[in-house]
Amino acid sequence: MSKDLGPTSEGETGIIVVFVFYDRNNNSVLLERRKKPGDFFDNKIIYPGGSVEKSELENFENAFGREVKEELEVIPLIYSRIPGTENLYGESGMLIIPFLVSSWSGPVPIKVQDTESELVWLNLEAFVPELDSVRRITEHVKAYVAQS
Repeated sequence: MSKDLGPTSEGETGIIVVFVFYDRNNNSVLLERRKKPGDFFDNKIIYPGGSVEKSELENFENAFGREVKEELEVIPLIYSRIPGTENLYGESGMLIIPFLVSSWSGPVPIKVQDTESELVWLNLEAFVPELDSVRRITEHVKAYVAQS
């Protein structure tokens, strides 16, 4: 069954970018405890991210850069798409485009700037994701960093 990736409403595309900040020294990843009362994702631990705008459909890196700036106010220096995640859909049916960030400029905040959701660093090996999409991203991150 194919998914419709066209706009779901004005300004929406049905695609999100997520960013997995990875600290090799501590083998940890940055996660967000989502704060969105009444939403399926409320109080769930997910990777930070945001929606791809229509103007960014040809270049997901633009959406990635914009969302990192909006949510964390840091500058990613070394990053890449995570291999093996080309057809990854989340629980809400959105296509997920995950990026791994291994170097950045600026301090990582303790909260997401636009939502006030808490940010936490968790050990990659000890982290047990609750959501299937987060579990699949985590598995790909583990495989990717093991090869690096």
